[in-house]
Amino acid sequence: MEVKQDSLISKALMLKIEANREQFANEFYMIQLYYGTYDQATEIMEEVQELDPELEVKMSFETPNYKVQVGPFKKYLDALEQLNILKKTFREAFLLEPKTGL
Repeated sequence: MEVKQDSLISKALMLKIEANREQFANEFYMIQLYYGTYDQATEIMEEVQELDPELEVKMSFETPNYKVQVGPFKKYLDALEQLNILKKTFREAFLLEPKTGL
């Protein structure tokens, strides 16, 4: 069975995905733990999950490196508290603030 889809639907979907990314970046705090190779990023993800299985940890690719981030956090104080905990293990960790600021 072949499904035909109008190209406008694909374009609309891509626009919606980009709008959601922008909204997310404007509303939530994230903690970045690492930026570098895939192998190291994978190790760090595993370490975070062992450290605190409740944390939401994500890996993304930004040419030519991988990023490992924890979050999202809606409240600044929650993000800051978690950052202080993570900095004990990941000294290079830093807070990514929403684009609109506090």
